[in-house]
Amino acid sequence: MNKRTNGASAPLTGLRPPLPPPGLKEAVLKAAGEAMARPVPDRWTLLWRHPAARAAWALTTTLLLLGHLFVQLRASSAPPAGGTFRAGEPGPELAEIASLPRINTELLPFFGNSAGNGRGSAPENHAPKGSAKEKETRS
Repeated sequence: MNKRTNGASAPLTGLRPPLPPPGLKEAVLKAAGEAMARPVPDRWTLLWRHPAARAAWALTTTLLLLGHLFVQLRASSAPPAGGTFRAGEPGPELAEIASLPRINTELLPFFGNSAGNGRGSAPENHAPKGSAKEKETRS
C-alpha cells in the first residue's frame, strides 16, 4: 500500500536525516569505557575536599551547639512563668477559655420528655408561628 506503482517518487524522501559519520559508534563506546574505568568520588568526598564547605559545616555545627547550650542554661535558671500547675489540671487561662456556660433547659427546643420541662410539649413562648392557637384567635 505504501509503494507507488506509477513510478513517481515519494514526496518527502529528501528530508531523511543524514547518516552518522563513520566511526562515531566506536569513538563513543571507547570514551564511555574510559569514563567508566575512572573512579568518581562521591558527593561527601567532594564536600570534604572543598575548604569552604568544611568551614560552613564547622561554623553551623558550632552555632547549633552554642544555641542549644544557651537555651538550656537560660531555661534552667529562670522560674516557670505564671506559677506551677499540677498535672492533669488546666491552668487558669485555659480554664477561663474552656469553661462552658450552664445549659438553660427552658430555652431548649422540644425533644419530647427529655427536654427538661417534663410536659412533653414546647414551652408557650416558643410555639411555632402559624400554630393552631394563632389561627383560632384570628377568625
